[in-house]
Amino acid sequence: MIYGYVRVSTDKQDCDNQKLGVNKKAEELGVTVQKWIEDHGISGTKEPEERLLGKLLKKIQKDDTIIVSELSRLGRNLYMVFRILDMLAKKEVKCYSHKDNFKLDNSIESKVMAFAFSLAAEIERDMISRRTKEALERKRQEGTVLGRPIGSKSKTRKLDDKEKQIVEYLDKGLSYAAIARLLGVNRITLRKMVERSGLENHRKNGDKFTERDNKRKEAQKDKLIVKAVSNDTVLLDNELLSLYEKCHYSLPNMAKEMNISWYNVKSLLKKRNLYDKIKKINEEQRVKMKNKIAD
Repeated sequence: MIYGYVRVSTDKQDCDNQKLGVNKKAEELGVTVQKWIEDHGISGTKEPEERLLGKLLKKIQKDDTIIVSELSRLGRNLYMVFRILDMLAKKEVKCYSHKDNFKLDNSIESKVMAFAFSLAAEIERDMISRRTKEALERKRQEGTVLGRPIGSKSKTRKLDDKEKQIVEYLDKGLSYAAIARLLGVNRITLRKMVERSGLENHRKNGDKFTERDNKRKEAQKDKLIVKAVSNDTVLLDNELLSLYEKCHYSLPNMAKEMNISWYNVKSLLKKRNLYDKIKKINEEQRVKMKNKIAD
């Protein structure tokens, strides 16, 4: 099987130029690429296992051929490229590169060439990176503001063109969640737009919505009490304190006895205004324990 492998680091690039080189090399060898393996938007610093290349290396067999435009497409550092070539050599797989004019076989010459090409590519990338950083630092020292200019971002915001429609929905008494679903946006995005545009006064029955939200929050708090049951009966305050004493003054033991979470036990005690009493009981128990140890 003849494989052509191409890789680009960003989605803005394409593999066409690399394919031209691979096909040209295939013509020189008198073969045709039978299957293409393409890694789009994948950095060469990633291990082969994190790329489609890794799957190819696993399934490739003896006497198969891989053609690349240049060895740096296999990896972005010397040791990775050399490791991949060593793996191919052990499997007796042929590898050719167009720009480097490289051929992999078991000879020492091909291994030395692979080492030299990879080292040269790595040094070149390192120099480019250093030159770029030096240029940016010089720009900063000169007072140049790097990055996108302030205000270059689009001044039109999401939903700005939907203001009239939103006002109609608000006047009809629809909730933020309902309007957001109709417009296909997040509820928070809609709420921010309403606040930014000063459209809150169009919210019909606003007090009613607030009252409904408060009732919902109160109902959620009441769920804690419903969970804190024993034999399907909500425990009274004195029963909760007795249970706390029975559980050796331990909230985790109390939670285990009531078959609810420790957090729910704590929330329940706070809602019943019993948490301060519990803390006072704990302090008394600590004093008794200290006195007992002293005796």
